[in-house]
Amino acid sequence: LKHFWRRSSNPLLQKAGHLFEWNSPSEQYISLGNVLSKAQCNSLFNFDINKQHLNPAEKFFTSNDKITEDLMIADFHLYLVDDILTKVDRASMSTSLEVRVPFLDHRLVEFALNIPLNLKKRGLTSKYLIRKLLYQKVPKKFFNRKKSGFSVPLKEWLQNDLFEWLTDSLSESNLNESGFFN
Repeated sequence: LKHFWRRSSNPLLQKAGHLFEWNSPSEQYISLGNVLSKAQCNSLFNFDINKQHLNPAEKFFTSNDKITEDLMIADFHLYLVDDILTKVDRASMSTSLEVRVPFLDHRLVEFALNIPLNLKKRGLTSKYLIRKLLYQKVPKKFFNRKKSGFSVPLKEWLQNDLFEWLTDSLSESNLNESGFFN
């Protein structure tokens, strides 16, 4: 299927097809956040991306037997810290809001890490145990709403306010000077 998916006009199927190019679950995990395929990365950089040990997720993937738990731990240490909490912090500070993250209390996290997987996820239902508990107190309509996040007008910024910075940063002379890119 990977050959069919990579040639699809659907960007999500293309991404799924490129996942199979990577050698390990940790590389696949990191590639989910990349726009480029493995072949594009290797042609773009002046080094072999697989031989440089640049994968921060590698230490979180211990065996193929517990891949779901490994994904959760990697998300906890990487995606949550480097992405979600950073965005929430910046968005809340810019609007003078005080935000709390009660589910990240260390006692609750330690408890959650010891809960069996079938109580965390059941079929396609994530957060299974907490949903069961909250359904007793909170109407279900609050659980089935579409998520809404903090979107950033990146395209507009790059075409207007940040255009000069972008073209300067990606100029041939700057790219050559860095030695990072081919």
